[in-house]
Amino acid sequence: MMRTGYKTLGLWGAVALFLLSGCTSDGDGPEPVDNIIEFDVPSVVLGEPEELSRAQRLDVLPAGEVFGVSGYCVPLSGGEDPKPDYNAAGAYWTAKNRNSIADVMWNQPIKFDGTKCVYRDAEGTTYYHPAHWYISAGSTHADPADFRYTFIAWHPYDGDYFTPAEKGAVGTPQIGFTMPFNPGDNGELDPTKVKDAMVAQTVDRLRNVDNIGTVPLRFRHILCGLRFQINNFNTSQEVIVHSLALSGSFYRSATISFAGTSPVVVVKGDETIGGGDEGEGAEEPEIDDTPGIDEDDMYSGTFRFLSEDDSSDDVTVVPNSGIIAGATPGSDGHSDGVAVLLLPHFEGETDRSYLGRSKRIHIKYTFEGKEGDKTIDFTLNRRPVAGTLYTVNLNFVGNQLMVTFTDDANNSWSWDEVETGDNTIK
Repeated sequence: MMRTGYKTLGLWGAVALFLLSGCTSDGDGPEPVDNIIEFDVPSVVLGEPEELSRAQRLDVLPAGEVFGVSGYCVPLSGGEDPKPDYNAAGAYWTAKNRNSIADVMWNQPIKFDGTKCVYRDAEGTTYYHPAHWYISAGSTHADPADFRYTFIAWHPYDGDYFTPAEKGAVGTPQIGFTMPFNPGDNGELDPTKVKDAMVAQTVDRLRNVDNIGTVPLRFRHILCGLRFQINNFNTSQEVIVHSLALSGSFYRSATISFAGTSPVVVVKGDETIGGGDEGEGAEEPEIDDTPGIDEDDMYSGTFRFLSEDDSSDDVTVVPNSGIIAGATPGSDGHSDGVAVLLLPHFEGETDRSYLGRSKRIHIKYTFEGKEGDKTIDFTLNRRPVAGTLYTVNLNFVGNQLMVTFTDDANNSWSWDEVETGDNTIK
């Protein structure tokens, strides 16, 4: 279970708070439509402007997708008997988040139907009753029009990925994130299994801004993508690739904190797993069991992009051309292809293992009628940016196999250790 440092409001306190809030229970009367909290069409941030990065997989939230939301407004007072502090409801988020509770909504599923966000799905099935803005402040003289609301959101709405804090938890909101793989060695890993994961946060929202009552949500990616392109720079010989795979140990879990005005992702293992990727021929390391390192925070295995067990997966790259692994047939090799989504290490020093440890590329091919089999140890050699799709270029140049990298902004770079190694392919 995720340890968040929250304290949980008792049953009667939670019931009292619910009755005092602007939310309604299963009442018999009609919903006051003008008081319902509505969400604007969600947007997806495509990276920081200077990064010029493009979101991997989801550039927009597709119609039919469901995301989760928790909402905060009235904090609790301190002391042994905390109560809703309406006089502090107008405070800015950074001043009141430590005493916050999801009083507006908790773990609320919201569906985007393609044009608007709804509390109900297309068949009319009710997820929960809509949440409401506050219209009263109890026995205080506080003005609900001055109340400031904060909303946090996550996608996908899937308990296998995101775990919100318990209902009634008091304190700065945090949610847990887990990749959909078991800890330890998983053997074969399906690169298409991982859903794109995003979070959003809107802080200090007044009920009406310029007479527009909908709440905006701008989702940010927390994963980055890795795909492979095979380039044949020879003028007369074709290259046939029989299998292509990526193996290693990868980050599995993170905690997202909403203490400030934008989400902060802390990848578990950041503070304790260090050192660069091992050189070629190094022994496969075990996950360290020193205090502070949890094996549950890593998973290992092999992502297979082209299978050697299926000859129909063979890719033929004609001279002076390139093909992205898994590209749609007929796309001239220029579709996104098959990419694996990984949880990147955000804040480490430059010699850290940004995307995991012991990452190795395995490729089997035929060139000039001779079969070859190469294993290449590599590191991205650059801090990864969430939402960015990185392309690993496997370049057949003469009798050499060279590795270079390209990001969404068409920036290219190489890894010196690959270029100076034994790259002969025949």
